[in-house]
Amino acid sequence: CPAYTPTGGWMGDYIKGRDGCVWDGPSWPYTDGIILDTLGVLAKENQAYAELFRTYLHRYALQHFRDGDLERPYLVEHYNPETGEPLSDEPDYNHSYFIDLIMKYVVGIKAEMGRIIVDPLDLGLKSFSCRDISVKGHLLHVCYEQKKGFEVYLDSKLVAESSELKHVVIEI
Repeated sequence: CPAYTPTGGWMGDYIKGRDGCVWDGPSWPYTDGIILDTLGVLAKENQAYAELFRTYLHRYALQHFRDGDLERPYLVEHYNPETGEPLSDEPDYNHSYFIDLIMKYVVGIKAEMGRIIVDPLDLGLKSFSCRDISVKGHLLHVCYEQKKGFEVYLDSKLVAESSELKHVVIEI
């Protein structure tokens, strides 16, 4: 496309800010989240996509920190897709999409009429824990440790456990 530029200007003109604000090339955290959500859906249907989802979720998570340094939270509106350089001068930009991706695919929570489903993707994590998640008027806790196994608690009561990640349906 002749209008493409990784820095966000339009055909050589910069309309807003030092690198513009045009949808003709930069990477935007929100649209990256939409793409990751699609990959997550594919990975739920076919585990072969889980590695691709894991790789890009990791990159997306690191994008939320200045130069990937976990000690320096920092997210801007758009990035150069070729270099990863932040293009916006508006730090602390955020969308809830990051949390949605973690809850839907890493922890695996899905609320439906009359039930809660917990079905995390196997992303090769050594452990994760998510406590006191309010779902349909209940408190949910989902925990996984590679050496100890997988546990799901509802209102402080153990409702499922397994030596590995598994699909759990909790009728409520």
